[in-house]
Amino acid sequence: MNKIPVIDLSKAMTGSLEDRKAVAREIDEAYKSIGFITVKGHGIDKSVFENAYQSLDAFFALPLDEKYRCTTDVRPCPWQTNGYSRLLEENAHKLMGKEGPGDYVEKFSMGRSVLSDELPLPFPADPSCDGIRQNMKRYYEACIELTNILTGLFALVLDLPEDHFVDKVDKSWDNLRLHRYPAIEGLINDQGVAEHKDTDFLTIVTNVEDGMEVLTKEGDWIDVKTDSIDQFVINIGDILQRWSNDEYVSILHRVKLTKDPRRSIIFIKGVNMDGLVETFPKFLKDGKSNYEPITYGEFISQKAAQMYGKDFLDKGKIDDSPKS
Repeated sequence: MNKIPVIDLSKAMTGSLEDRKAVAREIDEAYKSIGFITVKGHGIDKSVFENAYQSLDAFFALPLDEKYRCTTDVRPCPWQTNGYSRLLEENAHKLMGKEGPGDYVEKFSMGRSVLSDELPLPFPADPSCDGIRQNMKRYYEACIELTNILTGLFALVLDLPEDHFVDKVDKSWDNLRLHRYPAIEGLINDQGVAEHKDTDFLTIVTNVEDGMEVLTKEGDWIDVKTDSIDQFVINIGDILQRWSNDEYVSILHRVKLTKDPRRSIIFIKGVNMDGLVETFPKFLKDGKSNYEPITYGEFISQKAAQMYGKDFLDKGKIDDSPKS
């Protein structure tokens, strides 16, 4: 396969149970073959995306010293940070247990805390960024709406009730991150984000410019293309790979810098902290799994320590107040 499948969700939104099952089968086939899909027909108003990218542009246009002030040691959960991270601060090689240079990407993270106006987040005070919280809150809510649709479709594939996943992901500490990648000119390499696999349940991305690439089963890197700002790119992570006993596989992907800057918004869907990640009975092979059961909290904490260092989980102040 040399192209990411495009899934039209419109029939799943308005059609019959058989229509939803047909869309579910399309998603099932795509994830088994390449691990990525692009999605349209989701019903989310285009203005949600336009307003979110307007806020992204305003934030990253700020002077560097002002962006540096947009940090905090208050975390929504032990493995997640809020606020600004600078170029080369993060390193996707470490997520894969490897050594390598840092990533040429600026990020602003806000997570589930954005849903509550009462919780402080390190947003800038500059008037150009007025409305950033409300714009990103609406975008976060839209991603939750989308994951509710997708998890219902996954349940149909698994011959489970459509609401099977609801109480398994309704309290997850999902992350929302704004990304900006520089143009390649004058830099020492083209590594926007090093090749890696995602650790969570689903990663939901929108992007305006090219640069994202996926490694196919045949060993070829292919471009991820979308037609508009409101078309999602959605890939599976390690959690679904474990649930499916490698029937669905988390796929290597990367971002390469180009002659132009690149922008994207990343929503990372997790699982409730105490949720048990163990292979679904449908995917057991002779009654056995390739993976030992583990709680999501334990699993993601191990990945965070691998990425940021063993003492990372002990730093910061945790605010785990109800967020909705």
